[in-house]
Amino acid sequence: METNLRYVKGICKNLTKTNESLVPEFNQNQGEPYEKETTWNGFLRWSKDRLTKSSIETLEKIRVEPDGRTLCILDPVTESLRMIIAKYFTEEIRPPILVIFSAKNEENRITSTKH
Repeated sequence: METNLRYVKGICKNLTKTNESLVPEFNQNQGEPYEKETTWNGFLRWSKDRLTKSSIETLEKIRVEPDGRTLCILDPVTESLRMIIAKYFTEEIRPPILVIFSAKNEENRITSTKH
């Protein structure tokens, strides 16, 4: 599992370096086509240029619940997507938003009630 985390961290690191090193050839004042939004839909738009089609499809199906400066992820998410979601909302946007992955807690509650 740790090798996957290192792989994802490496990808994220490379993506941030790649975006910083790109210099437009003609329009030097040209910025990103959109601002990084502090919403789930903003994250989905941001991810379309950076993630695989299957990851994007997974993200589009996830139920989320925004609550002020907190975003609660209601459905289970793979560890690699958790890292990407957390990175976007804590490092890519300003001010950062706290992300809570509640699906794991719900699973724990369900298994504990069965016993």
